[in-house]
Amino acid sequence: MGQLRGLVAIGAFDRIGYLSAVSGGAWAAVPYVFRSCDSPALLGPVRAPESLSLAGLGVLDPGRLAWPATLDFKETLRRLYLDQSVPRSEVWTRAVAQTFLAPFGLYDSETARYFCLEREDGGDSVHHTVASIQFPLHVARLSARCPFLVVSTTVRWPEAADDGRYRIGLEFTPMYVGIPNLVPLGPAGASSFVGGGYLESFAFGCSAPLEVLDHEGFAMVQLPERRFTLADVVGMTSARTDESDPQYYPSAATWSFSPTGVGPACRVLLTDGGDLENYGVMPLMRRRVERIAVFINSETPLSLSYDPSRWPITYEREIDPFLPPLFGQRTARFHNNQVFRQSDYGPLVAELQAAKRAGRPLVATTTLEVQANEQWGVDGGWRVTMCWVYNDRVCGWEARLTPELRRLIEQGHTADGGGPFVRFPNYRTRDQNPGALIRLTSDQINLLAELSCWNVTSNADVFTALFTRHSRSNKDGRAS
Repeated sequence: MGQLRGLVAIGAFDRIGYLSAVSGGAWAAVPYVFRSCDSPALLGPVRAPESLSLAGLGVLDPGRLAWPATLDFKETLRRLYLDQSVPRSEVWTRAVAQTFLAPFGLYDSETARYFCLEREDGGDSVHHTVASIQFPLHVARLSARCPFLVVSTTVRWPEAADDGRYRIGLEFTPMYVGIPNLVPLGPAGASSFVGGGYLESFAFGCSAPLEVLDHEGFAMVQLPERRFTLADVVGMTSARTDESDPQYYPSAATWSFSPTGVGPACRVLLTDGGDLENYGVMPLMRRRVERIAVFINSETPLSLSYDPSRWPITYEREIDPFLPPLFGQRTARFHNNQVFRQSDYGPLVAELQAAKRAGRPLVATTTLEVQANEQWGVDGGWRVTMCWVYNDRVCGWEARLTPELRRLIEQGHTADGGGPFVRFPNYRTRDQNPGALIRLTSDQINLLAELSCWNVTSNADVFTALFTRHSRSNKDGRAS
């Protein structure tokens, strides 16, 4: 909420083509894209650090984007789990949708709505997809304030595979769903594939077509019996439960496109997008988007003693674990995510550490040469400018807070770890508060949003420079 607030405040969204989200990030991105035009109060006002008070931070308007994070998700999940009429594969999806979409009118368990895209051209709104289907719709209006949304999830196959070898990224957008590149489900010579093209979003989960692709590469399919909705999007991108039984994860039928026709259908599990890549970078790299701002909303503070030149090393609890694999430091979990050179990693870490030592927001801009990654469908041999924003303490911002807030933040970092702001701003992804799964308090949410917003607005020149030049249009008609 704070990061979006800051980007809107500095006018950056007039020049941003895409909003790419993964897992819990989609819990914010989906309501923002589908409701921002109708609800300008979603993000809240920009405020100076000196104006903040503990009493004020304890108030969170129900109309704010982050308000659902104060709801009792754990109780909602438990109630659905105990309801035997709810299919096991829908427990997580329904709990997420009821918590994070229903407050914005984007989920009703009794009326499943399709979703689609409208483009605003010259004052006229034109349906870009689902134009001829007469069903209730949730509509994303592509405009200067609402970028093109991309949400990522993970295809896991076979169901019992835990080593990640056959985990593949899949995209959800208001226009289409799928994997653009053809990926084998197995080792070299495998006969099963996924990907190779896209389905319009309303058709996701349908059976493979009986007819081959036509001369333009299109195939007609039968509409699936179960509607694919925004609830499925936010549930699938974040699906991670304690149940080892695959029946507790969402699943869908999928099949492949290729120049020779359509491959056989298979059923795959769809799990947390963070099982593969947590920043939403890969879909943008695949589109050759040349200027990208990456918000690393990590629960791991950047250690000032972390030495990236010791390669490879165990970096747990020293830096966010999703970052080193992008530069070729493989792990058992992320062993095929390299899209940048190893030699570019050290300078990036050093710049982030220097900002932290100086008490500034951890913001670093780098221009990198892209390395090809066949698994992700990323072409190499081009350059991308990346602005990295790392979630961490900012002493310069804290110094401007009231003495009471500074004391409470320090208290949250003592050995006892007491007070309302334990671990601020690197809250735990889960179990931050006793008895809660992911629930945060209003003051925890507001203080984090204020810092996140300030990180953007105090670097307005950086973001303005990043998004000033549009080099070209991409496949979705959005500028780079």
